[in-house]
Amino acid sequence: MSAAVALEEQARLVDVAHTWVKEQAQTLRAQRMKPLSERTRAIWSALRHESNVDITEVVLQPWGSSGRVHFPAAVDGEEAAALAVMSQGEANALALSVFLPKATLADSPFGFLMIDDPVQAMDPAKVDGLARVLHEAARERQVIVLTHDDRLAEAVRRLGLPATMLQVTRDLRSVVSVRETADEARNLLADALTVARDPGMDDTVRRHVLPTLVRGSIESRCHSMYFNRMLRAGVPRVEVDAGWSRAQTTKSKVALALSSGDAGIWKRARPHRNRALDICARGHHQGLSGDPLTAVDDLRDTLADLEAHRG
Repeated sequence: MSAAVALEEQARLVDVAHTWVKEQAQTLRAQRMKPLSERTRAIWSALRHESNVDITEVVLQPWGSSGRVHFPAAVDGEEAAALAVMSQGEANALALSVFLPKATLADSPFGFLMIDDPVQAMDPAKVDGLARVLHEAARERQVIVLTHDDRLAEAVRRLGLPATMLQVTRDLRSVVSVRETADEARNLLADALTVARDPGMDDTVRRHVLPTLVRGSIESRCHSMYFNRMLRAGVPRVEVDAGWSRAQTTKSKVALALSSGDAGIWKRARPHRNRALDICARGHHQGLSGDPLTAVDDLRDTLADLEAHRG
């Protein structure tokens, strides 16, 4: 009996010790998580633009033999579980907010980050925040982003953030080509010149392809000009997007790009502008009727006028 009592006392002490070890482990875990939690909240704050979900803490909780992360949140000041109230875009932004602090720890052996399509399902208003967050991460790591969505590239250009942007294209027979795409309007101009000069291209095909390239180039430049001016003036991104969506023709998009808003007077002021916008209208539907190389020259001069914003 005395032996059983002695063993019972030992078992009690073991239970006490086990409880103490678990409590200390939880305390140490919380201490290790604190800087990561603070960084996660800071990144979420940059990405949550126009979201009413506020992450109040990041908690690592024991779960079986491992653990799980819990995100206490507040929605319009009321407590809530973050993942239960988030949209898909917000959930993607939160995942990035959790991933970046851990991936950029000082003791990480990796000098780069590779992120696949972080813009997916993200609201337009959050893309500027994403560009700034990735730029901050790129101060100490090489950041590689793969995406089909051009909104991130547009935000990087507009914010003037240093970045190398590459376009990867798979052509016939899976031939892969890579080129820099810092300026989409100029890239389309280069494509138009290639099409105009290609001796092996059927002329009927050439005359239907060129107007599409001319229109795409001019509209790309107008998009940059309009978004830059409106967003810098503090107009909400949703309103800017809506304004662009309402512009159905190239002429109306030129009007948005010009501070005067009068595309008719602007295009008639230079013959090459008139010809270029005519290609975007009739030529886009009927095919190019004039000389292909002249069309490329008109496009080049029109882009230069937009860039200089001459009257």
